Amino acid sequence: MLLASVVTCFVCSCDDDGMLLWSDEVPTTNLPRVSLTTAGQADITRKMMNAEIVVENVSGGTDYSGSVMVKGRGNVSWWAYPKKSYTFFLKEDEGLLSMEKGNTFALIANYYDATMIRNDVAMYMGREMSRLEYTPDCRYADLVLNGRYMGVYQVFETIDVAAHRVNVGDDGFILEIDGKARYDDILFYTTRIETPFNIKYPETTENSDDYIFIRDFVQQAEDALYSSDFLDGERGYRKYFDMESLVEWYLVCEITKNADAAFHTSCYLSLARGGKLRMGPLWDFDLAFGNYDAGGNVNDPLHCYFKDKGWFVRLFEDPAFVAMVKARFNDYYDGRQKIYNRIDEDSKLLASRMVWNNKVWGTLCKSSSSEDRVLSAYSEQIERLKGWIETRMNSLKEEFDRL
Repeated sequence: MLLASVVTCFVCSCDDDGMLLWSDEVPTTNLPRVSLTTAGQADITRKMMNAEIVVENVSGGTDYSGSVMVKGRGNVSWWAYPKKSYTFFLKEDEGLLSMEKGNTFALIANYYDATMIRNDVAMYMGREMSRLEYTPDCRYADLVLNGRYMGVYQVFETIDVAAHRVNVGDDGFILEIDGKARYDDILFYTTRIETPFNIKYPETTENSDDYIFIRDFVQQAEDALYSSDFLDGERGYRKYFDMESLVEWYLVCEITKNADAAFHTSCYLSLARGGKLRMGPLWDFDLAFGNYDAGGNVNDPLHCYFKDKGWFVRLFEDPAFVAMVKARFNDYYDGRQKIYNRIDEDSKLLASRMVWNNKVWGTLCKSSSSEDRVLSAYSEQIERLKGWIETRMNSLKEEFDRL
């Protein structure tokens, strides 16, 4: 069914580059608005710079305003896509748009995802369906940068150590299995994972006490997993790994078939000293749900994908792990209507704004396309996404039932 035509008309004009300018006469829309103004209206780069921010809620009231530091974010996406993502840093912890308090947030562009909802659906699964300890919250918003309308973005909580985010204490760790690590990142390798582990927290240096501790802990955990007595309650892998987080992280990534998470990049882990290594939080799902365009079978909704990736090859040799995966997958399968409901809620919320986002970026069809053409293209993308998930759920159900 064609999405309802509910575009809000507003006064706008274009600058010399053809970008839409946001007029003061724009009426309140159905999305919050984030307005960023950089010092001297300079373009945002990968380096930190000063800016002013105003966050307005859906009723037009000011949710937050003040000075921030901002920089561009992303690796390949920063250079490959015209619509950029950004990170901004508040001076103090604030709960923007009813999210938990923090001082660092991301503005995610979702340029490559024509539906713009894959990230949100995955985060919904993490928060509302999984048993992961923490999954980032997010809100859709219009972004205005130096007076230019930049389209629809998501304001995301970032993966940071905090009481309401990754709660590992002041002496804990956040790691990323990161195939896109930069030359100045602090990395280590294990004997069985070819992709480096990037120490995201705390700030450290190679061969420091923190560096040696976390490097050795992860290696010991991996050695226990691949040892001959890996199922032993005292000497095996469960001494080091939080089993529930392994199961939950695996299932969300398997259901969504998130190619990035196949121990390639955006695979986060955390450790509180004295505790066990946890998988998560979830991050970066714009290329999931059949949206990966690099060939191979990644877009195919059929068959398990992660069972032979990274540590999961070995984990599936543990009958207890397999039993937990089967039981928890059945919960996801039986509750899959919740996923479709979330997709419908998101698409209804975004439909009117997708017309204007398409005018700027042309992600659904030509930027000059009519409102009806854009809404039709968007509706097709939404139905394709739901169909892909249903096919995948049924395929995984058959495979897990045979284990």
